[in-house]
Formats: sequence, structure tokens, C-alpha cells
Amino acid sequence: MCIARHGRICGIVDAERRIVSVGIDGQREEISLAFLSPPGEALETWIGVVVAIHVGFAVQRLEEADIALLAELSLMP
Repeated sequence: MCIARHGRICGIVDAERRIVSVGIDGQREEISLAFLSPPGEALETWIGVVVAIHVGFAVQRLEEADIALLAELSLMP
């Protein structure tokens, strides 16, 4: 079972290594997009996207319906 957190991507830290900054509960953390973003893809397209995060890796892109459900459950600011 995966215990994932969610956060919104807010910046690029290291494009070559696929490392981005995410906002989680008012804090910023660095995570890897290596599982979701292939080499060569422009990371700028990920800015503002909400992702599920497990042990420092983005493991799923959350769709608008998922984000709305999290907001309804008061799990998304």
C-alpha cells in the first residue's frame, strides 16, 4: 500500500535530473518527476500541476476531479 501526499508543482530546481519544487501544506519540498516526465520533456508544462507524492517521487498526476474531491474532504487548500 502506498501512503501518498499531494502537492502543487511550483518551480523547477534541476531540469536535467527532473527535480521540481512542490508546495505541500504551506511548505516547499523538492521531489523527482522522473517517474512521470520523460527525458527531454519541458518541465515548464508541469508548473501548477497537482501530483501525488511518495518517498520523494511524483507517482501520479491528479486530475481536476481528484483535486475537487480533495478540496471537498478539506485535504487540499
